[in-house]
Amino acid sequence: TAKCVQEKWTDKRSGVALEPDAANLYHTCDYVIKPATAARKCSFIELVAAAPQLPEWFVSHWWGEPVCLFLRCLEQHAADHGLGEDTAYWVCAYANNQHDLGGAVTSDPSESSFVKAIELAEGHMLTVLDEQGVTYRRIWCCLEIFYGLGRTYEAYTAAEGCEAYDGTKLDEAANAARAAMGAVLTLGDVVARLPIVRDRRAVGLTSGPCEADR
Repeated sequence: TAKCVQEKWTDKRSGVALEPDAANLYHTCDYVIKPATAARKCSFIELVAAAPQLPEWFVSHWWGEPVCLFLRCLEQHAADHGLGEDTAYWVCAYANNQHDLGGAVTSDPSESSFVKAIELAEGHMLTVLDEQGVTYRRIWCCLEIFYGLGRTYEAYTAAEGCEAYDGTKLDEAANAARAAMGAVLTLGDVVARLPIVRDRRAVGLTSGPCEADR
């Protein structure tokens, strides 16, 4: 927050001045992650971690959500599960080398850093839903969810009135997931495995995780 104000961050795509509560991961990558790691050309976690960290949860999300809302979801999730400060969540912006994504985003999705991280987290998958439900329309997010379904899958959002609760978003996610995997499945097969997020939200309304039907 202080850095955004002091350095007078602007959105590099629109030129509009940024308020701290509107700064998202695209902005954080531009102003924090890439500058901090420029000299070493490494991931942010490699720069700040004292030792290797195995992820306990993989986080699937859209970079366009404000970081402050994203963090609220992780804080609430950790509190709900009684997780300590040393619990490692895998977040691609910090875990991948933003100066060289060739090893992270591969032609074979099963060899990507995302799928490998899901396996390291033993299938513990957390979706952070943004207000517009863009997460369920991003092809990589749908791929991640596809790998997470049937294992341990939870969804949190910090935005009241989140449009992601609209069931039509699940159809879009199902189509994208099926296309990403190249799976021979009917739409109904995939939709049946996607989460039906009902009425529980991470911050200010309830303290529990969202319910999910599979």
